[in-house]
Amino acid sequence: MIDLIDAEKFDEAESVCNELKKRYPDQVDGIERMAMVYEARGEKEEAAEYYLRTAEFMRSKPGFDKEGIEWAIDKANELKT
Repeated sequence: MIDLIDAEKFDEAESVCNELKKRYPDQVDGIERMAMVYEARGEKEEAAEYYLRTAEFMRSKPGFDKEGIEWAIDKANELKT
C-alpha cells in the first residue's frame, strides 16, 4: 500500500484500502491508509476526515493507546489549517 502511494498509484492504493476495510472491518488499517491516500493526493479535507474516522475507530475498540488517538486527531487538525 505504501509502495503504491510512493509510486503515485493512488487509484490502486485506494482500491487496496477498500479491500482492507471489506476484509478486515475490525482493523483500523483500511481507514488510516485511506487518509494517507487522500493526503498524498493533496486532498486535505478528505484526508482530515479519514484521520478523524481513524481516531473514532480507535476510541471504539479496545487496545488502542491514547497517543495513537491523539496522533490521528493532530494529523486531522494539521491538514485543516
